[in-house]
Amino acid sequence: MDTVKDPILYPYEDEFGYDISFDIKTKDGNKDYIKIIEGISDEFEIVIKNFSKDKKAEADRQIKRLHLGDLYNEHKSYVKDLLRNRYINTPKRIEEILNTFPKLFNSGEELKNTLYMSDIKKENWHMRPLAKLTYDIDQSDSE
Repeated sequence: MDTVKDPILYPYEDEFGYDISFDIKTKDGNKDYIKIIEGISDEFEIVIKNFSKDKKAEADRQIKRLHLGDLYNEHKSYVKDLLRNRYINTPKRIEEILNTFPKLFNSGEELKNTLYMSDIKKENWHMRPLAKLTYDIDQSDSE
């Protein structure tokens, strides 16, 4: 791949922010991830959704050239762990932990950073591998 002739985007310089998101697509298309969480099923894929208006073609080309779909699907076990963690640590449980340890965490987001061992704050995505993936899974409508 000649990146001088056909430049690529660099994620920390040319990031797409909220224009690109990761989602989970199950074989049957439903959002019930219990079988995945329990380890019964591995029939899902991590999909990249492109919402970019300004750079849609450029983003699609980048995703295809760098095989990003395949690359992110190498992290299915990480996503299973995120789903399990999210399933166990419901909003009610997050609130309980915050109330139990009021001096340890300043916010639910800070607690989630500890639980996920990542940083889900946009300005810190560059600090941890898979932080954007982690953020998107945390924000998804799966429960």
